[in-house]
Amino acid sequence: TSQDGLHTQKQGQCHEDVCSDEEEMRVWLTKLREAMKANIDMTAEIARNKTPSVFGELPEHPSWSHEGYRIDVSYINDSILVCSFPPTRSDVYELKRFMDDKHKGHYKIVNVCEKHYDTAMFSENVIAYPTPHNGICKLSDLWSFCEFTDKWLKEEETNVVLVHCQTGTVRSGLFVSSYLIHSRVCWTSEQAIKLFKTKRENGTISAPCHKRYLKYIESSVIAGEQPEDITLLFSSITLSNSPAFNEDGSCKPYFVIFQNGEEIYEFESTESYKTEDPISFPMSLQISGDIKIQFYSVSDILGTQDMFTIHFHTFYINSSNVRFSRDMIDGAHLNTFKQFTESFSVSLEVK
Repeated sequence: TSQDGLHTQKQGQCHEDVCSDEEEMRVWLTKLREAMKANIDMTAEIARNKTPSVFGELPEHPSWSHEGYRIDVSYINDSILVCSFPPTRSDVYELKRFMDDKHKGHYKIVNVCEKHYDTAMFSENVIAYPTPHNGICKLSDLWSFCEFTDKWLKEEETNVVLVHCQTGTVRSGLFVSSYLIHSRVCWTSEQAIKLFKTKRENGTISAPCHKRYLKYIESSVIAGEQPEDITLLFSSITLSNSPAFNEDGSCKPYFVIFQNGEEIYEFESTESYKTEDPISFPMSLQISGDIKIQFYSVSDILGTQDMFTIHFHTFYINSSNVRFSRDMIDGAHLNTFKQFTESFSVSLEVK
């Protein structure tokens, strides 16, 4: 080891000579600072979802670029585009550059996630339908998007609509698939989902609430009627058996009911259940429109855990007893930790 403990390293060769010359020391320190700065710059570029320039040319991959633009965009058809959320101001500028170069004066952008960015540069051409992550928007938002898109695209043949959420794969798929059904590009929700997945890399629509709302759109288009917020009397919720969420394989249910995004009812059980028999919770509650029922399990040891969620719209409830099987229930359909039996279901009594 040298007197000052420094070593120098050059390409392919390691030198252990003492850095006694001041000029050599300055060169060494300069190279060290440059290397540290390059590493910081590279990390920053990766954080902005850009390919660092040291890697050379941008790879031709849809998740990185489209025709030389640093934008993650897919054409579902000639009129509908999908991309991911532009995370930085430079990404917003790149999105604008792409849209102006390709579709100037003939585009609208629809943001369907809860995040926002400065849209001033797009001159009022950005519309928002905030949709929760792993959740569902209001059915009226889907219908409004379909009607807006249909009207805009019919105004001029060259008009286009670009839809984005966070990744352009799930919530964007819900809105785009809704329009594909509404416009009769696809006749069924299954066809719409398949088309979206074919055109958008990693595009997926698998959540039960998303599939249910697409079926709602399909049903309304076939019937030629727009859904309305009809009022029903909610009289009970029944679980077919008890999910195993607590440390002893039981559950202590706590649930909240939301109507059109607003909490209207909550209930916390005073006892835990570990049974194969039905568990019923009576009530008398008027409901109308978009309904969300969020179930939790409460434990002194494990705390409050999400169990499952059910989303539905009252317009499509045409029976006094509505049963949701396990594969129709968000959170239970995956059954990742085997907390639900194969026969698990939730039944709702309405009038």
